[in-house]
Amino acid sequence: MAYLVEKPSGYLIFGKAYATPHVPKRDDASPQERARKEWKNRYPHYIRVHAPVFIDAKLNNCPELEPLIQKYGTNVFQSTQRRVNKGERNINPHKSLRQQAGMYLSVTATTDLEKQFSKAIGKFGRVSDKYIDNLPKPTPWAQTDK
Repeated sequence: MAYLVEKPSGYLIFGKAYATPHVPKRDDASPQERARKEWKNRYPHYIRVHAPVFIDAKLNNCPELEPLIQKYGTNVFQSTQRRVNKGERNINPHKSLRQQAGMYLSVTATTDLEKQFSKAIGKFGRVSDKYIDNLPKPTPWAQTDK
């Protein structure tokens, strides 16, 4: 999981988790949630995750994506690797990243990022499961259809 920042522009990796496939309605903001938070009308879809791990630090202490893009170039993402392997040229990984809600890193970039992530967890710790378990959960539609 990453946070988009400016000056310098890029992504700071603050967490990781396993995502589950989107299920319409279940993973969409309920009418009550949309009424409470206007921004959910524009962004109504949830990405459900499990087994999250978050670095317990300020964002400036989190690993950055940009050095991986610089190091691996078109080999940083699985999608850009596939495009290169198909013979496509002039691929800009930054443009590919901007066009996707999520991108899969290549195996080598994932290994590199995992080392950086683990180092940050070792230095700063991780947000406790107790804290994460107490975060607000989406309202199930079944409870809102009454």
